[in-house]
Amino acid sequence: MKNTNSKVELVAPAGGWDHLKAALNAGADAVYLGYNRFGARAYAQNFDLPMLKKAAVLAHCRNAKIYLTLNTLIKDSEFPEVARFLNQYSQVCQDGIIIQDFGAYRLIRDLFPHLRIHASTQMNIHSLNSVLMLQKMGLKRVVMAREMTLGQIKYIAGNSDIEIEVFGHGSQCFAFSGNCYLSSFTGERSGNRGRCSQPCRMKYRLLFRDNHKFHIEEKKHAYYLSKRDLHTLQLLPQLIDCGVDAIKIEGRMKTPEYVGIVTKIYKKYIDEYYEHSEKYSVDNKDSYKLDQIFLRDSGPGYLKETFPSKIINPKSSGSIGNFAGRIESIEYNHKKKKVEAIVMKSRIPLNSQDLLEVWTNKGNERITVREIKTIKQKGSKILYRIDIGKNIKVSENDRVFKYFDHKLDGEAKSLYKYGNNRIKINRDNEQPDLKEYELNYYLSSYKLDQGLAKEAGYQKTCISVSLHDMNMVMEAADCGAKHIIYNGLPQKKIAGLNEYCLKKGAKLFFSLPPISYDQDYGEWAKKLDLLADEGFSNFEVCSLAWLYHILKLESSNADMIIGRDLNIYNTLSAVYMAEKAKRIKISEIELSSELNIEEMSNLSKRLKEKHKIGLSIFAHGYFPVMGARYRIDMLSKKYLKNRQYYLEDLKGYKFRIDADIWGNMLVFNPKKICIFFDLDKILGKGLDFLRLDMRFLDIKNHKKIIEAYLKAMEIISNSGWDKYRRFCNYFRDDILFKDYTRGHLLRGVK
Repeated sequence: MKNTNSKVELVAPAGGWDHLKAALNAGADAVYLGYNRFGARAYAQNFDLPMLKKAAVLAHCRNAKIYLTLNTLIKDSEFPEVARFLNQYSQVCQDGIIIQDFGAYRLIRDLFPHLRIHASTQMNIHSLNSVLMLQKMGLKRVVMAREMTLGQIKYIAGNSDIEIEVFGHGSQCFAFSGNCYLSSFTGERSGNRGRCSQPCRMKYRLLFRDNHKFHIEEKKHAYYLSKRDLHTLQLLPQLIDCGVDAIKIEGRMKTPEYVGIVTKIYKKYIDEYYEHSEKYSVDNKDSYKLDQIFLRDSGPGYLKETFPSKIINPKSSGSIGNFAGRIESIEYNHKKKKVEAIVMKSRIPLNSQDLLEVWTNKGNERITVREIKTIKQKGSKILYRIDIGKNIKVSENDRVFKYFDHKLDGEAKSLYKYGNNRIKINRDNEQPDLKEYELNYYLSSYKLDQGLAKEAGYQKTCISVSLHDMNMVMEAADCGAKHIIYNGLPQKKIAGLNEYCLKKGAKLFFSLPPISYDQDYGEWAKKLDLLADEGFSNFEVCSLAWLYHILKLESSNADMIIGRDLNIYNTLSAVYMAEKAKRIKISEIELSSELNIEEMSNLSKRLKEKHKIGLSIFAHGYFPVMGARYRIDMLSKKYLKNRQYYLEDLKGYKFRIDADIWGNMLVFNPKKICIFFDLDKILGKGLDFLRLDMRFLDIKNHKKIIEAYLKAMEIISNSGWDKYRRFCNYFRDDILFKDYTRGHLLRGVK
């Protein structure tokens, strides 16, 4: 059992050495930081191995811990470097390794079992079952998803023995972490590889489609995908009372000043809660400091409600500082054509060397405060005269924001700029855990230490189809699809449809949702048990929660497809899934859509030396680039349920939006994925299934698409590539195969 009486741990971010010093000097109990490879913030300064060793020594001298972020998806070709790095790093720090990748888990468990493993928020953990799965795997801590209420957190913390960590302050992704591909598909920069370009902070325009024409719902472009920052200072008592073990501050891409001030204030109030919980209150001066050091506009996130309507700030996506007041009057020198001074009333302190930003009708004007006079003060309001002395275009009643606070900046810099921070490392006892030959033996057992030759020739590949209309199941079986995956609500007649499919040489699977909360689980679990009683136990599993549930089934007839939301990206993660299933059959693993064909091919060859499992890729259809805990009707007051809605970016690309069965918003890539014209590059690469997703495609065209792919593969098998290329010409101008992208099939991600 975990110790519920210990004081909650404050975990601070460190993107570089100054951030680390600021966090420790501000009182952090633990710091999370990244190696300069394989961390979810590739564009932070990060640490090389010698600096990581120094960081660990400095932290341990301050009785603090270091948690290493190894929380990206890892390519097979990178595992030798990961293994050798951990072999060195584990000698100086064993506090905790934060991971997303099941392959990284497998490597650490096999080679470095003494290391504590933490589950990253990138693993998308929303339910008790997911937590129990990780607990069973031997992980020591779970960083919960941000989309959790206080009640949900309390339920999970009270019914598990694993440590629970939650985010308490900082930026929030629009999408469910770990399942966002918007940056990846629009700019080849993968969030799952730490290189997110933050397209959710860009402007979009809301459109709807009617009679094949697009109409503007909202004229102005706005930040429809930009979430407000998380701020929980007022809710700290409730958060701590949930039974969490650690509260985490986001910000490895932020400044050392931000890290120091935010850590210092949260540490102050955590201590205050434990000393005087009955008198807990937040000083306005501290709230001001938090807002001033970085403010994107903030709130309690999801802690108070499941679908907070104000989680998005459509007007701004960056830090705006504190609202200072409005200009009351302007002293203008007409002869010199410049503003001599402005007079404004403010509730917050203004001082020399502060930086102000005036929001005008024609843009923003920056002002550095040089001379400032207090004209009068009444209560908390102060009337200031601020010298300007330059030509700027401002007007009376313009809003003024305090963008930079000189005094606060000095306080923040004092947390890392001064003092002796020289670190002496004792290298006398530094001996790697494993000898080089031991590492080589492990890596070679999975052929991770070598490139693999290209595989030539044709290999039998089948079609798997994702359907969103149960009425189309029999037609898909008649057409020749081998795996049919139904996405929708559980229905008893699915068992009978499976019998029909089996007679046609196909198998029907029911797709379990990638996002499920505990309040959803009970009802669905009962329905799945009823299906099992009817003899149906074939499921596509897209989350740890449902994997945990299916693995507990007594039925030896259970059959699984591992869905792409579980991010199977390398051989070790595929092997882990295969071995975890034990008695339950895995018929198909849908590989990550961020792998290219050569990476998939090599993964297939490595996996199939040990396990005979079918591998699939997303081959045709509209790919969901993100899902979010947000409802479509919150986007516009004019929302109508029967309309097709789109978000159009500044380049004119239109992203269709839809909802899953729980009402969570889904965003789809503007162009469909289509590999029909590239089968000559794909077949013979070790892939067993091509996944065709029929969402948004007219049911009248399902048969045509399935039969086109099957016919093309038959021609390649019997008549060769030349006849296949001639066959492709019949479809060049077909709307079902036009305006497409190959995704990452030929390019992959870095």
